[in-house]
Amino acid sequence: MSVSKYADILKQATDLLSKQYKYDRSVEVKTTTADGVTFKGTGALGTKGFKANLEAKFKHGNVSLEKLNIGTDGKLVGELKLLGVAKGLDATFEATEGTADSSVDSAAVFGLNFGQDWGTVTASVDVINGPVVNADALLKYQGLLVGGAVKINTNLHGGAEDSKDAGLAVEDYGVAVGYDGADFRVAAQTANQLQKIKAGYYHQVSKATAVAAAVSYDSKAVSAQIGASYQLSADTTVQGLVGSCGTVAGVYQQAFNPNVTFTAVASVDTTDLASNKHQLGLKVAFSA
Repeated sequence: MSVSKYADILKQATDLLSKQYKYDRSVEVKTTTADGVTFKGTGALGTKGFKANLEAKFKHGNVSLEKLNIGTDGKLVGELKLLGVAKGLDATFEATEGTADSSVDSAAVFGLNFGQDWGTVTASVDVINGPVVNADALLKYQGLLVGGAVKINTNLHGGAEDSKDAGLAVEDYGVAVGYDGADFRVAAQTANQLQKIKAGYYHQVSKATAVAAAVSYDSKAVSAQIGASYQLSADTTVQGLVGSCGTVAGVYQQAFNPNVTFTAVASVDTTDLASNKHQLGLKVAFSA
């Protein structure tokens, strides 16, 4: 397994336990032009109404437009990456803007991502808010992973009364430890100034089978999930999970051809079978 960023140390486990479990009725259409521009349009009908997004991606040389996204929520997000500024070093810029009635805070974040075989280091600054500085590092030695992260608000943009006594403020910090085996990763990560701990385990049992488990703990509750993914055939994949709250969920994904995929998701609350807490999601994805 390659060295992850600090924020992605639990990504494999959390993806298997959450990525496909979307309980809405949605359609996705993805196309790629001859010039390499990728457009993706999604529309989803959920409990809070209809939502739609249009996204574009493009790469030319060492300049990559990672994301240009606009949605019905009035939010516009753009992310640009300059690859290979130096060996292992990429520069990024991400901007977020919203309409007057979208309740979206504006942001302009400049960042640097540095990666080598021994680990990764990332740093970013939101020049509009704060400015707020985020920095993290994840180091690897013979499979052992150790990392830390910090978020600092400089409060330089506050009003005179707000900034007079505020000064620098450490808004969050955390640490992470883990271990990479040949086909598995186990890791634990803290958040909310060490008040929350999440641990995860991911194992690629075989080419067709993967299992994952995650436990989250804070002062209010403890929750756990365990799940698995199995590829029945080249065109069919099934997933399932069980949560400590009594939830049992499953995913069935069928690729009818290389361009059309159907996904069905269902969740049952086993603690109250007579309730209306059960959920169903359906998705059809087209690509060309």
